Amino acid sequence: MSLLRQRVLLPSPLEPAVPRRAARLPAACDLLAPLLYMWLCTGLIASLLFPPLRGSDPLIGWWPFWLLLWPASSMALLAWCRRQRAQRPR
Repeated sequence: MSLLRQRVLLPSPLEPAVPRRAARLPAACDLLAPLLYMWLCTGLIASLLFPPLRGSDPLIGWWPFWLLLWPASSMALLAWCRRQRAQRPR
């Protein structure tokens, strides 16, 4: 067990003491992009198949905004943030 502990469980003195999880954390845009894409596709299909979703509701508001325009504008904003993050010097 001591050989296993020295080789696997304890960090090497040559390695930095950085947790492996902190090495590459996903950004918010990496996590939100698939969700927004699914939201946009589902909203497009729902607005095409169900004509009442093309109007407005007193509680929700204008349905096409929440089903189509909001996810599309959020995806455009995330693409802009990705571009800015890629151009930022490290």
